[in-house]
Amino acid sequence: MIPVFSILIKSLGEIYATLGMAVGVGGCIFIWLSKLNPLDLMGEIERVFPSLFPEQTFFGGVLFLVYFGIISFAVFIGSYFLAESMEIMVGIAKGIRLLLEEPGHSRR
Repeated sequence: MIPVFSILIKSLGEIYATLGMAVGVGGCIFIWLSKLNPLDLMGEIERVFPSLFPEQTFFGGVLFLVYFGIISFAVFIGSYFLAESMEIMVGIAKGIRLLLEEPGHSRR
């Protein structure tokens, strides 16, 4: 069960990172062309991403892209860290259980 859950966490992190970068690139281009905040038009999906109110300039578009890139990368790394740490903790628990079940080992 844990390996499946670990893969699920990794996949969710990858999906969020991909979607975050797509929003970052699209929002950057949107700011450049329309001079409006793209988060105002995103509707309910805006709740999934951290809020940023960019300036409606070229630099604001670049800042929007960099901001979403950093957040996406952080979520990606965090999800992999969480998934791998779960697998390591399960491995440690299995090892401890095997040590406690060895014949001749006294339990206190």
